[in-house]
Amino acid sequence: MPIVKKTTIREARWVHVFYRNPAVRTRAGKLVPGSVIFEVDGRRFEVHTVYGAAKTLGRSAVRVQKLLEDGKLRGYRIGRDWLVLDVDLRHFIREQGAKVRKRFAAFLGGPK
Repeated sequence: MPIVKKTTIREARWVHVFYRNPAVRTRAGKLVPGSVIFEVDGRRFEVHTVYGAAKTLGRSAVRVQKLLEDGKLRGYRIGRDWLVLDVDLRHFIREQGAKVRKRFAAFLGGPK
């Protein structure tokens, strides 16, 4: 038998939207938005575009899109674009950091 959890939802009292552009240029040379930060009742939520995630990860936008399509990086497809939550991006970075430390443990001074 499924378990049903009762959740209460209330309207937000105030919402601020901050726009952060990490100065990323597309292949066509256009400047694109990288990240949007929503602040709702004192809590911040950050959402990255493919270009914003690429800037944060230090990889190309094409590589980030490939990671999203392969399911290695969690993201949400909206139309033909992708959005990545900051929580998912941080999880991916932590996951990749462990792999890098394991791969280069001999050069870094043993497993950590």
